[in-house]
Amino acid sequence: MLTIRSGRHPHEIVLLAFTLLSGLTGFFGYSQAASNAILLLLPRAYGQAFYLGLAASAAIALAGICWRGIVGPLVERAGLLINTGLYLFFALAIFTVGGVRGVGFGFTLIAFSVANVVRVLQIRRDLRAIRAAAMVTDSTDQLE
Repeated sequence: MLTIRSGRHPHEIVLLAFTLLSGLTGFFGYSQAASNAILLLLPRAYGQAFYLGLAASAAIALAGICWRGIVGPLVERAGLLINTGLYLFFALAIFTVGGVRGVGFGFTLIAFSVANVVRVLQIRRDLRAIRAAAMVTDSTDQLE
């Protein structure tokens, strides 16, 4: 069976698990758990939507990491892309609402976005390599 070897990095798993827990905590206890005072400047519904989106996208990405076969990286990639979109959208919102006070949190979100994009590109490379290997060995039946 053909496998993708670049997945399941402990660093990525820990950060996604933290993102999931942080998202759930922020969604259910927004006023008490907002990780940055800048988030409290946003309307409550936007802040809660941010946290819920973080939790959902991290859960999707973690499910993809655990999923075997060719579908797993596709699911992981989807979760990371959703997460990246949320991070970039809210980084812009934080810069707009918080100005200079939002620089630290905003750039943290951008840094996570860059890391997500790097991982998405790794997944893309891996999927191309595994498809090429499957075509060469005529083992498309082994791609699950």
